[in-house]
Amino acid sequence: MYLLNKHTFKKTIAVTAASAMLGLGILGTSHVLASPAAAASTSQSSSSLFSRSEEKGLQKAAEQGLTKKVNYSATHGGVTLKAVEYFYDGTRVNVLLQREGAKFPLPMTAEIPGIREGVVIGDVKEKGIYVGSDFLYNGKKLTNIGFNSVNFGPNDDSMFLEFNDAIRKANRPASPDKFNLTLKVGLSGVKEVFELTFPVVKTTGKSNNIVMRPAAKKSFGSFSYQVTRLEVTPFTNRLELNSNGKYKGAEVYYDLADDKGKLSKSLMPLPHAYYDSTYSQFSQIPASMTIKPYILTKNKDGALEMDDQGHPKKTYIKELEMKIQIKK
Repeated sequence: MYLLNKHTFKKTIAVTAASAMLGLGILGTSHVLASPAAAASTSQSSSSLFSRSEEKGLQKAAEQGLTKKVNYSATHGGVTLKAVEYFYDGTRVNVLLQREGAKFPLPMTAEIPGIREGVVIGDVKEKGIYVGSDFLYNGKKLTNIGFNSVNFGPNDDSMFLEFNDAIRKANRPASPDKFNLTLKVGLSGVKEVFELTFPVVKTTGKSNNIVMRPAAKKSFGSFSYQVTRLEVTPFTNRLELNSNGKYKGAEVYYDLADDKGKLSKSLMPLPHAYYDSTYSQFSQIPASMTIKPYILTKNKDGALEMDDQGHPKKTYIKELEMKIQIKK
C-alpha cells in the first residue's frame, strides 16, 4: 500500500475546521513508474493559466511571465495526468495538473465522503478525483514534510497543487534554486500511482529573497511562540515558528498583516508545534508585518461560530501579537 501525505483542500465555499483537515489517502498496491511525455518542454508564456488562479500572488506571477510551461504526463487505467505549468519562487512550488482520457462524472477537486479517509482509491467508482500526493526532491522524500494544499483549476479537469519543503524543525536549509521534482499523485478509480518527474528551477530568477531570523518570543498564559524565520518574496510570505502549549485549551493559528492592517491570505493554515506556512504577498512588500495569533471562536456548546460568509469566526489574541520590521 502507498501512503499519501495529508493536505488541505482550499474551497471558495465555507468549510468547518474539521472538514478542512482531510485524512490520509491510500493508493493501491500496483505502483507503476510512469515516463514523462515525449519531447517534454519548458518555456515562459504570457498566456499563463495561473492568471486564472484565485490567488493574487500567482496572478501577479502570471502577469509578469514568471511561470513555466511543461509537458510531462503518465497514463494508467485510461486516464492521463499531466503537469502543464508551474511556479517556484524559493518559498513554495505550485503545479497545474490536468486530467484527460475519459468522461469524468465529477470535477477533479470534488469531495466525496470517505474518499480521502483511508479508502483504497482503486475501489472508488467515481473516476479521476484527486485523492492525495507525495513529493520527492532530487529523488529523496522529505521526512515530516508539511501539509500541501489543493485549489480549483481553470476548469473541472484541472487543479493547482501547492507545497513547500517544510521539514518541521528550525535551521531548515535554504531551498535550492533548482532541483528534480517527483510528484506521486492518486486519482480515484485508478489503482496505479501517477508519477511525474521533471526539473524545477526558480522562475523568479536570481533575485534574492528577503530572509530574516528574528528569534523573537511572545508568551501569554500557558502559550508561547518564537519566530525562527520569515522569508519574503514579491509573491509569497513564508512564516516559520516554534510554539508551546495551547491558548485556553485551543489550537492557535496565525494571520499576517501589513503595516496598514491588511491581512495576507494564509495558503497552508493548519496548526502545528513547528509552524511553517506560506501566505500570499500583499500588493507590495510592506515596511513591517504583524503576526496576529488567533483561535477559532466557539459557542457555549463547543461548536464553531460562523460569520456572514460562512467562514469560522476568529478570536484574536492581542497580547501575543508581534511586529517585525522588513529589512529590504
